[in-house]
Amino acid sequence: MGNIRALNPDAAILLQTIYNPQTRYVGEVYAQGAARINAKMREYAQANPGQILLVDVAAALTDSDRDFAEDRIHPSAAGNEKIAVEVLKTLKENGLGESAQPVILVEGIDARGTGGFTAFVNFYGTLLHILAVIRNLFSGFGA
Repeated sequence: MGNIRALNPDAAILLQTIYNPQTRYVGEVYAQGAARINAKMREYAQANPGQILLVDVAAALTDSDRDFAEDRIHPSAAGNEKIAVEVLKTLKENGLGESAQPVILVEGIDARGTGGFTAFVNFYGTLLHILAVIRNLFSGFGA
């Protein structure tokens, strides 16, 4: 922030919260990490009023089937539209924009992938979860 302010003291700096695109067991881990990072962002914003504008993207992207692309990492066209609305809303609330609705000239198209990465992550997330449950079941026997 110091470098940005040194170059342009009047810059509007927008910081987006971290969203959780994952579901199932992997989603639980992502949710914990995102919650911690987002809490630190909120702490910074409160401790440094006027330094950043926090855009709550995480609260906007809650429909995992509609808001995220097939790769389960990137926002879909609909998810990107929700992000645009949140950014514009934040700008408008801070006197830096006129509208909280994006102007969409061309309808977004979701890229199609193999979904292989998602399957890989979910498989190993499920496997790690099962191993943790088994470890917890047997941890009492050695005591």
